[in-house]
Amino acid sequence: MESILQFIPFAIIVLMIAVVLVLFMGLSGMALSGRITPIARNKLMRVRVYLQGLIVLLVLITFAASALN
Repeated sequence: MESILQFIPFAIIVLMIAVVLVLFMGLSGMALSGRITPIARNKLMRVRVYLQGLIVLLVLITFAASALN
């Protein structure tokens, strides 16, 4: 359990970087006046929301594990 708790902060940072990258991919696609299709923008938005949900889940796991100790 201890090794998992040491891995979670690293995973959160990697996921946060991934969220920023996906966000900028979507923003740059909109800024380039429609070079990216609405379907692709929707997929990027879904990926971003899934990544953010995973970050929240990992943070909750970390809080729950620290409360139990």
